[in-house]
Amino acid sequence: MVIRDLSASISAASGKFELFIIGSSLFFFISCATTTQEVKKIPPTAQPPKQMQNSSPPKFVEEKEDLPEKDFSGQQEDLRYTLSLWLEENPNASFDEAIKEANRLLNTLGYPAILDVAKNINKRSNTTSISSKKRKFVFHSGEELSPSTDICGERYLKIPIKITGTYRAYLVSEKKNYLFSMKKFRRDEIKIYKGKKILNRIYLPEPTEPIGVDEKGKAIFIKFPLAEGMANTWWNAISNQLPSILGEDPYLTVRVEKNSLRFETALENLPPQEFDIMESTKQGFRWRFSPSDLVLELPSKCGA
Repeated sequence: MVIRDLSASISAASGKFELFIIGSSLFFFISCATTTQEVKKIPPTAQPPKQMQNSSPPKFVEEKEDLPEKDFSGQQEDLRYTLSLWLEENPNASFDEAIKEANRLLNTLGYPAILDVAKNINKRSNTTSISSKKRKFVFHSGEELSPSTDICGERYLKIPIKITGTYRAYLVSEKKNYLFSMKKFRRDEIKIYKGKKILNRIYLPEPTEPIGVDEKGKAIFIKFPLAEGMANTWWNAISNQLPSILGEDPYLTVRVEKNSLRFETALENLPPQEFDIMESTKQGFRWRFSPSDLVLELPSKCGA
């Protein structure tokens, strides 16, 4: 079964993006129309930078009106475009070389996360903001912030971040890191079951569907689509090593753990894993993945 990725469209020319986020109920119908696919595994990834691994994390700062404000628009190099450009310029790079560069760029530029900020909109200015210790960043409608709420009442903010805890992250601006709390943002939380036991709960960095799960339930795998047309030569070479991904658009696999996120380094984990769609419940949508036999449950805000 081919799972449709719901990531944002990327525009290399202008640096702008348009979010085409669809409700959970829509991707459920799409999922139900597909068929079971071969197992695709995903490679291990680089560890977060040492400064992000402090045992005693700094305290979060409450929103303060007197913090100096700064518009975020147009400041950030895009991970997807920059990585795709590197692959275009290095079409003969091995998979290991590509993943090494992907994780280096991730640690520099941050992951383009998509967060629901519908409950955190300044109605007067139609903006939302994030406060760190010394600065308040403002995000404008139609730029990083989607113009309006969608059919499920969600409104999305796309920002580059480094995730270092369940609610802790760094906003990346001009290659500098600003600590902030994600408690006020809504993210989809996936529950990992072994039988009736919940092994783990992991937040997704964007609205999407999982393509696999770590056999011990420590991580889930999602697709990271590359910029259209830029990585085709490199991707074709990789596809020749893994016939199960032939015909797929270029992508890399991201390993999402409870307190971190990085590109998977094991080539055998690149293809989506085989799975069965289970009957949906009031709690949301469910998939049973092989060969682990673990079940992933994704809540549906709009109803299953």
